[in-house]
Amino acid sequence: MPAARAPVCVCVRAQLLNYDPVANAAAIVKAGSSARFTVLTPQLIRMEWDPTGTFEDRATVAFVNRNLTVPAFSQSVSNNVLTIQTSFVKLTYQIGQPFSSSSLSVIGTNSSSSFKSWNPSMPNTGNLLGTIRSLDEEDVISLNCTVVANVTVHDESLHCAWGLISRDGWVVVDDSQNYALDQNDWWAGPNQDQVDWYLFAHGLHFKAALYDYTQVGGKIAMVPRAASGIWWSRWFNYNGHDVHQVVQDYEDRSIPLDVYILDMDW
Repeated sequence: MPAARAPVCVCVRAQLLNYDPVANAAAIVKAGSSARFTVLTPQLIRMEWDPTGTFEDRATVAFVNRNLTVPAFSQSVSNNVLTIQTSFVKLTYQIGQPFSSSSLSVIGTNSSSSFKSWNPSMPNTGNLLGTIRSLDEEDVISLNCTVVANVTVHDESLHCAWGLISRDGWVVVDDSQNYALDQNDWWAGPNQDQVDWYLFAHGLHFKAALYDYTQVGGKIAMVPRAASGIWWSRWFNYNGHDVHQVVQDYEDRSIPLDVYILDMDW
């Protein structure tokens, strides 16, 4: 299962969202001592597994707000199987078992949605892909994280991230390896969960999936007007005189310059 690497919310969250990483207790369903589920929206469910029963309630670099309005859902246990049902999906889990295709599955229940089903063994071949950290030293390169898994730039991984939407109608964001944040938004240590997945079961309603992510990941700031203009950037050792000279060259030629980037050697 190519779970989506959780994207990082790059925003001034305190100004854009009064966030609370601790979910409303009414949205949380514990199954035995090792599994916990949080119904965030009718189509977004968090699934945690940790054999120690230590679950993560801190914000992470990708998920900062879990205290949402609790959607209507039902829960029941029969023959040691937990069932959680919202207006769009039905999740079943064999209590006490690690997450696998034999213990955990979700099916669609709403005829208006193209989401059909998901389990942990299903490949997400329809993922519409995300980002990589750099294009340095590369020509045309795939954004498929499986294809570029062993590609490095400047001796560093590309940190490839899968997209939040897929033609398969679902995406699982894996937050397990992301760092948690402290009360000052500083990295506080690894996620305490062994498995921390977020299932986006929105079918082909891509805008709804992106909207739900903004509820848990933080609102996205408007792009500054200057970002749509002309940029200049070069990775090079420039001193103050060099910087002024570049600007002067643009001015002498009556070329507008909106963004000046002093890359990594500033």
